[in-house]
Amino acid sequence: MGLKRIGKGPFRGPTKGKLFQTWDIGADKPAEYIVQQAKKFPRRQYIAVDPNIEIQSRGNIRVFKKPALEALDDVVKKGLKLRHINMFMPEWQLLNFDYFRKILNKAKKVMLPNGKFFVGVEANSIDSWSGTGVFANIFKEEGFSLRKPKLLHKNEWSRWMHWQHIANAPPYFYLIEATFRLKTARKMGLKV
Repeated sequence: MGLKRIGKGPFRGPTKGKLFQTWDIGADKPAEYIVQQAKKFPRRQYIAVDPNIEIQSRGNIRVFKKPALEALDDVVKKGLKLRHINMFMPEWQLLNFDYFRKILNKAKKVMLPNGKFFVGVEANSIDSWSGTGVFANIFKEEGFSLRKPKLLHKNEWSRWMHWQHIANAPPYFYLIEATFRLKTARKMGLKV
């Protein structure tokens, strides 16, 4: 599948064949965000990844009931391509620097140039993800560019999370947006 350069605007339109709109790491048991998006945009394909997921692949949703890195291995082997990757409230294994670097390294093989890697984090862990924080540096070393973290109020982020019913949910979240740079894609030999 040849890749074509896509401008700065968001990826729009249907996805078909081996192209998927969003790959949701840690989709949680009900995979509410992916299910919601799949209903809202029935002509786009989505992937939900979580070892404890309880939904099955159906319609425009493909499910991987395994850890993120193993699922990414499958995505690479099958030649699938992704527009976006979401990772909200990363679990401890995903917060291991080496493991996270491996995820980014494999993600570069399946993401479209200018694709986005979104990470949702609690306000108390933002320093690790922004500026010169550890995870920010890993993104940069792997060829991603970072935007300034966006502060989301609970009303904004609760649509992604199943936490709107939990009394002790954090009131604020930050959304980290990393872009898989065209320059990096070219260095990897991808046609852009």
